[in-house]
Amino acid sequence: MSSAAAAKSESKVARPATYSEANANSWSGELPGMTSTPRWPGPLEPVPPEVIRREFNNVGYYGRMVGGEIESELFRYDAHCDPRRSGQPPCTRSQLYLYSMDGAPVALVHQYTRPDGTLGGSGMPDPKVLVLADGVTTLRAQASGP
Repeated sequence: MSSAAAAKSESKVARPATYSEANANSWSGELPGMTSTPRWPGPLEPVPPEVIRREFNNVGYYGRMVGGEIESELFRYDAHCDPRRSGQPPCTRSQLYLYSMDGAPVALVHQYTRPDGTLGGSGMPDPKVLVLADGVTTLRAQASGP
């Protein structure tokens, strides 16, 4: 299977039981039963978004997740995004995923999952928290904008 096909199949997610087609636009996106916070190995160091993205790509977490080395689970948030604000097609989902290895969190990423299962935006997940290769240093993306 090509990496694009694998990425497409990996990015498809079953809808939570509380999802309602009739009420899709007003659904909060909070997933029931997902109230725990990951235990990061170190204090969160704020860094510019481009730094955390570069490190995420350098470590290869997305490719390793697609390859099955890293587990991913939908984490806390899964909702339709506003096409006017996001620039994504209607029915695109805004989602947070927690990546983990051997039960330990290694990244928290945001992604847009389009209705066809492909990733929107840049075509890659956008990391919000990332554990570096040393297993301790933990980066948090700073809010962008003024």
